[in-house]
Amino acid sequence: MADSKYYKHIAYPPDFLELLTKAPTNKYLLSGLVEKLKGDPNASFGLVDAYGLLLAARLLVPKDGLSVFSEDLKLSNQRSYLFQGQNPLPIYTAVRHEIPLGERKKTKGQDVDAAKEKAKQEAWFQWFEFTPYELWCEELGCGIPSWGIGRKYSGGGSVLRKDGLGFPEGGLPFMMGLWGSAFCATLAHYYKEIRPVIKGLGGFGGIDDLMEERNHDLIKLHPVEPGAIPNFALGLKSRLPATCPKSIFESDYLELMDAGMSCNLPLYPLLRKGRDVDIIVCFDASADIKQENWLSVVDGYAKQRGIRGWPVGAGWPKVRDDTKQALEAADSATAQEAAAKIAEAREAQRTPRDSSDTSAFDKTDKSSPTSELGYCNVWVGTTVERTSESEPPPSKLLQPDDDWMLMDPHAGITVVYFPFLPNPKVEGVDPNTSPFMSTWNFIYTPEEVEKVAALAEANFEAGKEQTGRTIKAVYERKKAKRLALEEKQRIRRWNWQLKRDGDHFQ
Repeated sequence: MADSKYYKHIAYPPDFLELLTKAPTNKYLLSGLVEKLKGDPNASFGLVDAYGLLLAARLLVPKDGLSVFSEDLKLSNQRSYLFQGQNPLPIYTAVRHEIPLGERKKTKGQDVDAAKEKAKQEAWFQWFEFTPYELWCEELGCGIPSWGIGRKYSGGGSVLRKDGLGFPEGGLPFMMGLWGSAFCATLAHYYKEIRPVIKGLGGFGGIDDLMEERNHDLIKLHPVEPGAIPNFALGLKSRLPATCPKSIFESDYLELMDAGMSCNLPLYPLLRKGRDVDIIVCFDASADIKQENWLSVVDGYAKQRGIRGWPVGAGWPKVRDDTKQALEAADSATAQEAAAKIAEAREAQRTPRDSSDTSAFDKTDKSSPTSELGYCNVWVGTTVERTSESEPPPSKLLQPDDDWMLMDPHAGITVVYFPFLPNPKVEGVDPNTSPFMSTWNFIYTPEEVEKVAALAEANFEAGKEQTGRTIKAVYERKKAKRLALEEKQRIRRWNWQLKRDGDHFQ
């Protein structure tokens, strides 16, 4: 049986305080925090640090509490598990929320409302990826070695301490808190999470309308301060792309948070130039999996970045805009009736549907290749460049017998998508309706853990065969391409030797 500590709340005081106050775990857990506060006078202890300590105490301390090693608390030390290719490369992600409104307010003679509107359009998230080798930001086009996280930088070089030594590498507990700091969400994200809970309260309609009206302000406010690391881009304004925001060169720290604020499927690092990914196997356990449609968000990113080979239109089929239809239907109605129809249409779009309700997408766009996704879904893109400026047609959702499409020489990135859906083979668990699977639940009983694991296993089993065939087909395509290239090179070498030495048989 697993350690009983995993069935208690992560912040259960007796267990947590015992680890923090007794040797050897106290030194093991607190060393990174002490190094951070002692090394940087401007550093502070925040909720991200506390959450990281809770995670480390729960996940990084062995059952006996004695066989602990400080080497396990540094991200760069994970390289020892990778250098022979014995394990896959872990990529951890975080985002920085760039809100340029503050700069615009300082602009002389500029209308504040116009600045707000411009800021609303320009606010975005910058992605940062952490590996045992480096911390990198594609948008900035620069990064630092992972052992340099926590150091101060200026002009591309690290700033040493007074004793001539560098600052120690940031501890893994803080990093874990940073990568999982969903509580650093904006007020708009918070309201979105609690909206289903307060929906039945009196006066909800007025509150909802007010929150929707102020949404453009709420998406810029973070009630909880994100975790911060020293800014490695200071002094690099002349050496980085002109598209980099000004604020990145003026702040001493980079405030980073859970990448789920931007997209709950952290696929962006896999798509950047140089990675040349062939297959992405994606397991999506997001809440409101159909309504959020995070795979379509990745689709938008691929279009924005010009990623060749991404399967256009991958994700849940889009639902028709019922609000627009309600507006058209209300043209001849009275103002009161028109408002009622529009409000009804908006509420219908916002209301989460039961995961088991197969009619949830009865109103999907008829141009979509399918009206519903299953347990395993496969799309493949194309590397053929279009000469037309029109929107390319969506990629076809492959059926189990469509493996031949993966063998096409011009096939692009293949996406295998496993959404976490209810399965009739596993009763008593529904990711959308089961109370213990709520975002706010931190305590799982052994029975609940077994149910969730059984559901994941049953869903994967449903697509296991198709996934295997997909991987094999992509492998065969790459193998055929490699053999064709080798044959082409062999003939080229033979022609070169023939030209140099002549034909000995003539």
